[in-house]
Amino acid sequence: AYWDEKAAADKERYQREMAVYRGDIIRDEYLQNFHRTCCPSKEEDTEDRSLSGQLQRMNMNCNSNSNSSPQDLLDVPIVTMKHVASFLSGPSRALFAVALNNNLSRRECRAIAGNQWRTLDFGQIEKSLAEKLTDNDISDVLLCIDSVRTVRKLRLANCINLTGVGLEPLRGSRVMEHIDLSLVPDHTSPLLDPEPPLSQELVIPILSTIVGTKLKMMEFPKAWRQNNERDFEAFDNAAEFDAFNQLLELFELNNMEQVCGECEGEIEPNFSNEAEGTQRYTCYRCYRNYCEDCIMEYDSILFCDKCERHYCSDCMEFTCCETCNSFYCEECEPLIDCEECDLICSSCIVKTSCKQCSKEIQQCCSCS
Repeated sequence: AYWDEKAAADKERYQREMAVYRGDIIRDEYLQNFHRTCCPSKEEDTEDRSLSGQLQRMNMNCNSNSNSSPQDLLDVPIVTMKHVASFLSGPSRALFAVALNNNLSRRECRAIAGNQWRTLDFGQIEKSLAEKLTDNDISDVLLCIDSVRTVRKLRLANCINLTGVGLEPLRGSRVMEHIDLSLVPDHTSPLLDPEPPLSQELVIPILSTIVGTKLKMMEFPKAWRQNNERDFEAFDNAAEFDAFNQLLELFELNNMEQVCGECEGEIEPNFSNEAEGTQRYTCYRCYRNYCEDCIMEYDSILFCDKCERHYCSDCMEFTCCETCNSFYCEECEPLIDCEECDLICSSCIVKTSCKQCSKEIQQCCSCS
């Protein structure tokens, strides 16, 4: 009986810990469960210490509806918290450290968050959680991990509830290389409906303090790019540009020394109407630059019509729809065989019936 009870207790604890590791229990909910299971009160310590008594108290605590916040988390060794946090994804680990701010010192919270923060990608957490994050949450995370000195790549995937004021801790960063404000994960259409509340008025002044350092790649919400058409012939008349276009000009002026990765030739201005506000001469993944001549001759860089990003031939393979001539990167749009001709994309598919056997088939618009 003793070993059966011990096995049941170990199994229950293992399942509870695995739930924490998967990030299913987060922020306050995680803290409450962590406190109830790992930090028994002094009153409980004076009760029955038998194995059955401990199991009974554990079950009662786990099923309790109490909303009281833990008050003795400082009694839990920092080493234990660091070990638990090491099983979480980067953003989840940072959010866990932020949730402990009221109980631990800033130094201890940073120790829990860790120091490996070259990339902070909120696409690594559940979409439902990322959509609920506010500017205060983002600001607390950036401050906790000392982002102005550590983060080189920031991606706000699925953080559609932000206005941009939470990015203030990044002001003056000298290490940022890639900042992605498109608010969508990789290989996903950038079109969001409704439009996100991310404000140019709040974000652009922050970005202006980062441009001119190590910044190689900037990505913006689709709504910004649609509403800011550019005319490079009016380059000399900068007063006509709004703040967004002036930011792009500033970025290009600070990257004029970039050369082509193939022929070492001169690179033309990256942003243009033709590329819909994206960096048309820079690979999204490796940041290598290519001149227009090499792109035309060797297809060094291609533009994906779904995720609207540019990739070089070394980083991504592309396929072309034979009907609409759209290009798609291999991870965005798997093409489908038309029953009559060649590969087609999902936009060109027409479901019809075979004339002989009435079986449903997929054909392109032309063949149907």
